[in-house]
Amino acid sequence: MEVLITACNGDQYTCNDGTCIMKGQRCNLEANCPDLSDELGCQIVQVPAGYSVDMPPPKEQDQPIPVRLFVEIISVREMNIIGFKMVLDIIIRLYWRDGRLIMKNLRADMQSNKVHGHEKIWMPQLQVEDGARSLADMLPRAEVMMVQRQSRSIPDDPTRLNEDDLYLGSENTLLLQQVYSVAFTCQFNLQFYPFDSQVCSLTFTLVDVSPSFVILLKLSFDFLLHASYQDADGMAFTGQKMLLEYEVTTFNMTPDITAYTSGQRVWLELRNLSGYYISNTYTPTLLLVIICYLTLFFDIADFTDRVMVSLTSLLVIAALFSQTSAAIPKTAYLKLIDLWFVFLMVMEFMIVVVLVIVENLRLMKHRVGTAKKVTIISISNKFTSDKGQHGDSRGKEVNKSAFNTNRLAIIVLPVLMTSFIIGYAVCILTFIP
Repeated sequence: MEVLITACNGDQYTCNDGTCIMKGQRCNLEANCPDLSDELGCQIVQVPAGYSVDMPPPKEQDQPIPVRLFVEIISVREMNIIGFKMVLDIIIRLYWRDGRLIMKNLRADMQSNKVHGHEKIWMPQLQVEDGARSLADMLPRAEVMMVQRQSRSIPDDPTRLNEDDLYLGSENTLLLQQVYSVAFTCQFNLQFYPFDSQVCSLTFTLVDVSPSFVILLKLSFDFLLHASYQDADGMAFTGQKMLLEYEVTTFNMTPDITAYTSGQRVWLELRNLSGYYISNTYTPTLLLVIICYLTLFFDIADFTDRVMVSLTSLLVIAALFSQTSAAIPKTAYLKLIDLWFVFLMVMEFMIVVVLVIVENLRLMKHRVGTAKKVTIISISNKFTSDKGQHGDSRGKEVNKSAFNTNRLAIIVLPVLMTSFIIGYAVCILTFIP
């Protein structure tokens, strides 16, 4: 039979050599007893005999034990549009209570209540899936278990030899904090690229336990460890939201519970930062079409220069289209940027066709002697008979049909281009969230 005889007060702890120290100095990671005995036997959690790590905590009032989940995304490590892959660095925090356990000497600071040897305690196991229900690749970085003190210590028992403050596991919360790099597939919808918004999701599901025993819930703000998260609802995004090509706009967590599984789904919405494409793709290609269109104002008789400038512009746009397509995923459907390039190439092809038609009409005077002819100096509707003023090429006689066709193209093509740009802008503003 062991008996403790001490001269210490009730709020003091008796060292092995009989010295008295305050109970708050017990297991505070600082030796206060002369014989250093106050830092011995400082295991936070006491596991009773017969405890099984394979069995979840017992139900309370015939209700499943809630395990509360909080997900913190600390960075987007990688976003591969071509490979439809994303890699996130996340911190998973799981909160639950286990009435079978007894805690000792808990501090108000959770960081001082780290549990060593937590593999001897039942812990919820999570399975992480992407939006297509494929398993995500989880690379563990760190793991720690702590206890959050939420109640007073139980009254002293005179029959208990030690003077430790004991706490019930049913009133104080266990926290398992895990840091992972998660690689998963996100099914990007690129129909409106590069003015698109993408939604990616991860589903966290409890495994090896029935929802009738343990249910996974999102953490409410009153359980949160950090005050900066009080506006969050089960998750937080603390990393850099402005990525290389996309920006994280919204994020939230929703339940994903079935008859056989209990889980929570994290949604992440990203908006394309389209400024790069506006300055490096849309503006240059639009200028190329304008250059091609300006060939209609060249001298009608100068066919060589007119067609060479137009074909060069067409080839440059085709090369830009090929270069841009190589940098984004290939899809069976036309993307918004593909539609832009296709229309511009069709416009430039139409200009080339107009130039060829005008040239053929101009040369008809050699084959049809009765055709009406008119002498022009430029395309500005001013006719003159002074053939020598601008040289030989500007003084040639042209078929009036050629001149009228060229003038019609000058009027119609800008109307088509303007209508397309307006429709393109309305599509972006209306149909893209």
